[in-house]
Amino acid sequence: MLRDLPPRSPARHNQEVTLTKAFAPLLEQQLKRSEAFSTIIDEVREMCFRLPAVMWVGAVRDSFLGNAPANDVDVVVDCSPEELKNLVKHFRKHATKNNFGGYKLPKRHLFDLTVDIWPLSETWAIKKRHILPMLPPEYAMSDLLQSGFFNIEQCIVAIHDFERGEATQSFFNCFGTTRTLDIVLEDNPFPIYQVLRAAVYCYELSLVPSPRLMKFIRRTASERGAKLTPWKLDPITHLMNIQKQSFANRQRVTTRVLRGFLAGCGATL
Repeated sequence: MLRDLPPRSPARHNQEVTLTKAFAPLLEQQLKRSEAFSTIIDEVREMCFRLPAVMWVGAVRDSFLGNAPANDVDVVVDCSPEELKNLVKHFRKHATKNNFGGYKLPKRHLFDLTVDIWPLSETWAIKKRHILPMLPPEYAMSDLLQSGFFNIEQCIVAIHDFERGEATQSFFNCFGTTRTLDIVLEDNPFPIYQVLRAAVYCYELSLVPSPRLMKFIRRTASERGAKLTPWKLDPITHLMNIQKQSFANRQRVTTRVLRGFLAGCGATL
């Protein structure tokens, strides 16, 4: 897929990918605990029958953290955009287009669980050629591990077989002795949102931002603050507003925590 298309501003793979079964028992446990999660997985498996498909980031990461079943499931399918469009239309007629060429499946009655599904070729970093394929010339599911912003997002699991998981050592470092939150792919359409997410991850999971991440936060907070000054809106207020919009009005970090995190990163507010 995506054969013979020259990459643009690419990042090269510099981390070893580990095949792991570690996610399987955790996700199987979620299937037993959550009727919504179990129903959604069954439906996606049927929709993607005979097609390579993986869960990416949210539900996989949250299972490793031991959290309750995630409230969102992100799925990537190795098929053409047209093929996915036809599949979605057949299984969920009221699906809507989401950001970056994917689809948001409508929530089922009583199941407050959001499902977003993309064809591999339409995922943002691959479509924009911000990464090179691990095994040229074609992109594969493993390339998703290099396309997220944070190392805590470097995990995927096959929809049809939870024992077929992949992650990087950097992902596991988030939960080991170093507990370091780091940047994987700095190119991102929403840099100020990544600052908020960094604060949330570091606060909730007791992670330490890497020097590279702290540099990114200082630069982004400074640039965003300069843009907001004419409107009398300081970066903290702006980030709190983004938090309200992004997490369904749930406050995951307070103003005090956010201010302390940014100050700890050396950001000038």
